[in-house]
Parts: sequence; structure tokens; C-alpha cells
Amino acid sequence: MAIVETTIEGSTMIIRLNRPEKMNALNRDMLEGIASALNYASENNSLRAVIVSSTGDHFSAGADIAELHSLDTKGAKEFRATMRRIVDLILDMDIPVIFALKGYSLGGALEISEWADIRVAAKDSKLGQPEVAIGINAGAGGNSMLPFLVGRGMASFLSMTGEKIDAEEARRIGLVDLVVEGDPLEEAVKIASKISSFNYRTIRAIKRSMVESSVSGLKIGFTKEESFFIELAADREVKERMEKFLKR
Repeated sequence: MAIVETTIEGSTMIIRLNRPEKMNALNRDMLEGIASALNYASENNSLRAVIVSSTGDHFSAGADIAELHSLDTKGAKEFRATMRRIVDLILDMDIPVIFALKGYSLGGALEISEWADIRVAAKDSKLGQPEVAIGINAGAGGNSMLPFLVGRGMASFLSMTGEKIDAEEARRIGLVDLVVEGDPLEEAVKIASKISSFNYRTIRAIKRSMVESSVSGLKIGFTKEESFFIELAADREVKERMEKFLKR
């Protein structure tokens, strides 16, 4: 059984973390599996969305502590490099990446989700960055991307205390975008399906503009948004959609 499972449903790839006996703790094999799946998605022109989910009751308890304990400097560099590669793939893809969070969504796994386009959480989720308790800082963006999402003060509180919060609080502060009663994967699939019904070039323009704004700065993102708008205004499919709207 693969430690990371992938399926394709229509134009959506679903990536499932599959180590439920370890609460889907991230070891090097799992990280490599996630990176490989995302790389495949980035090169598949027929896909329009990617969802990252999990088997079992929990999304992920974070990095595998036993493996972290065994790392020397070289191993730590390699472990971190794989997480960085996952983040870069999420950011560089032109299609949206949606995370479906449930149960415990902690540490490095939550941090990776912070770079996604949309995060959906089950109502009973517990989210947090407890790395401080074992004496390590964030491994995948919890000290860099998290402040952008929730503000420096709240990011400092979560990272420096290791507190876990529930899904509703996570939504209130901007850590997740939607909270659902049932399986967050079902909602994620609905979102992916709706996004896939729109013009691919338009979705690409929205993602690229937002990524540039968050990563490179507001002025660069605004300039990117402007260039896409001008390009799309003359797009044939966009014109057809406008004509349909005008004839309603």
C-alpha cells in the first residue's frame, strides 16, 4: 500500500496521505511521495485542480518526531529541502491546490497547507504548530507564511505557545477558509468542480496574481493582475462567456 495515494476524478487529482497508523506523520518517504504527486500534477495539462487529503481520522500530526530525532545536519537539510520543493510546486502550479483538513492538522503538514489556495477544515479539526515543545522552529512556512495569513501577533502566539485551536477559531483568524460538518474532502471536490467549469486562463491569472502579491509584494502582484486583465479581455472564450451573459 502506497504511503501517498493519488487518484484522478475528472479534471481533479486527489492526493491522500496514507499512513493512518502513525496519524499520517510526515517522514521522508511521505514527503517525497507528495512532491512526486504534485510534480506529476504540474506537468499534466488536463488537470484543473489538486486536492490534498488523507486517509484515517487525521490529516496529519506533523513531522515524524522519531525521524526528526535521527537527523544530522545533512539529513535536516534534505528533509527541509523536500518540504521546500513541495511548497514551490504548490506556488508554481497554475491550477488551484486545495487542502482538506480533519482531525489533527499540525506542525509541518499544517504549514504546507498554509501555502495552498484554499483550505477546508472539518468542524472537529484541531490545528496548531506545536514544534516549540520539542525545541524546533517551523519547517515549512509557519514562521514566514503564517503571519501573512493571520497577522504577526496571532502567528507569534500560535508558534511560541504551541497552542491548538479548533476549526471555527481557525476560520475566524484566517487560517482556514471554510469549515464543514462532514468530510472536508467532499466540499473540496465540489469547489474543485466549480473552479474547473471556468476558463482555465482566467483561473491561472487569478492564482498567479495572488501568488505574486503574497510572495513578491503587492505592487508586483498588482502589475501582474493588470497584464492578465488586458490579455483576458481579448480572449475568445472570455468573449463567448460575456456574450452568453448579455443574452440572459
